Amino acid sequence: MRWIYLAIVSLLVACGDDTAPPASTNNMSVGTNNQTNTNNTQTNTSNNATLPSTNQSATQTNNTTGPLPDCDLLDPEIGVCDPLCQRGCDSGEACVTEENAEGFEVSCVDAGAGIQDTPCEADSDCRAGLTCLAPEGGESVCVEYCRTGSDAQPQCAPDYTCRPFGRESRVGICFLATNECTFFPDSCPADRECYSTDNGTRCGIFDPEAEPGVTCENSNECNEGFRCAGTGASDLTCKQICNPDEEVDTCPESTTCQIMRNSSGESLGWGACF
Repeated sequence: MRWIYLAIVSLLVACGDDTAPPASTNNMSVGTNNQTNTNNTQTNTSNNATLPSTNQSATQTNNTTGPLPDCDLLDPEIGVCDPLCQRGCDSGEACVTEENAEGFEVSCVDAGAGIQDTPCEADSDCRAGLTCLAPEGGESVCVEYCRTGSDAQPQCAPDYTCRPFGRESRVGICFLATNECTFFPDSCPADRECYSTDNGTRCGIFDPEAEPGVTCENSNECNEGFRCAGTGASDLTCKQICNPDEEVDTCPESTTCQIMRNSSGESLGWGACF
């Protein structure tokens, strides 16, 4: 059974408030929140994310059995082949990735027939353009490669999200996130907060003793109503959460509500006061 290390780094762009700086001037990050809610427990790690279990199949966007036409090769290249465009391997082979503590590598294997969410035992069970990975608490399934941070092909099917790898953020895999809570209003119990995670929104504990502006790595290190955010991965502090859809900015004086987005540019559904 093969696992995966994936990045959960999110970008912050300006909200619709006219006083906020334009999106192109922002390059901000939020702390990671890889949580599980079994028996109301929570786990937080930086880059050791696992895929959610799902039985739902998706219609592939690229539907590839070989090289993807009109596909931009990765530049600089990763290795002997390109997993996004499926080029560099012989006919009947697939370009697959391997990520571990030592690094990120690509190689060519015989291509199979498995599509998104089809059970598999090895990469060779999946069609070209997919890889075999083990979801959390489930069997290994074929998951499609996707391009992060761009609208260029390949992209995920509707309802699927492209999650980047930790050691090669230009490449991601398509997964189906499920949400258990909302931010506005916060639908979690009184002693829990709703957090963004790699597997959708989850209710998790917070630190009732954390002060605003304290250095953090994960949002649950902050107090109720605060999240871990900053101008970069090395500048993360606990900042007040806000609703970017409200007409009146609820942030403290001299700060504005700015939308939080993931690394693919998708809104996380909440903002932070900067």
